[in-house]
Amino acid sequence: MSASKRFPPLIRCSASYADFDISFEQEVLDFHRESKVELGGALHVFAERAEIEVIPTYSARAITSGGTLRAESFARIAGEFLDAVRRGYEQVNGAMDGIYLSLHGAMGAEGEDDSEGYLLAGVRQVITIRLKSLHRSIRSRNRSA
Repeated sequence: MSASKRFPPLIRCSASYADFDISFEQEVLDFHRESKVELGGALHVFAERAEIEVIPTYSARAITSGGTLRAESFARIAGEFLDAVRRGYEQVNGAMDGIYLSLHGAMGAEGEDDSEGYLLAGVRQVITIRLKSLHRSIRSRNRSA
């Protein structure tokens, strides 16, 4: 996302949703498969391992380092990202061994100082909701047995 954790007040600028190139699902693979960045490298490694199935979900690439991301833009990106993770998780009925995330680590958003932490917590919640549902089903079965 945007490398802008802290700017002095006099040069602070605001990035918006329009400053990002957004890709969903297959578009993520189409763009990153041959790229020379971390996601392209990961996809190359994954392609060499027959046991790995990649379920592409979402990519938000900052076009420029535009400063702190506006709150409404972060809410939109975070919502799209978490919805995409949820759809990918549901696509495989929760049968996954891992999730690969390529986060910049320095994004700042109005009202959210730990933007990547917010996204990671959201991913954990998507997965935990599913696990709690399975756990409840298992406990219900055990009670009736």
